[in-house]
Amino acid sequence: MKTLNVNSPVYIDEVKPPIIELPTCKGIMVIPVQQIIRIQSISNYSKLFFKDGRTLVVAKVLHWFQQQTGLFSFVRIHRTHFVNM
Repeated sequence: MKTLNVNSPVYIDEVKPPIIELPTCKGIMVIPVQQIIRIQSISNYSKLFFKDGRTLVVAKVLHWFQQQTGLFSFVRIHRTHFVNM
C-alpha cells in the first residue's frame, strides 16, 4: 500500500475510492464500498445490501467485514447489522 507524505502533493489520479475484495468460488469480487448500504449477519453468512437494490449473500461473518480497512465509514449498530454512514 502506498503511503502519502504530508508535504507531497496528492493528485486526483492517486485518490481511489475504497474497495472490498470478496473471495468467491469464481475468483475475487471487487466491490466499491460506497455501493454498500448495509451488511446483515445471518448465522455464518452475511447479506450485503447495495444502493441499486441488489443483495449478495457471502460466506463471511460480520466480524470479517469489521476487520477490513476499506470499511472505515461503517458502524456496527447491532450485533447483526453493520451500516454505512
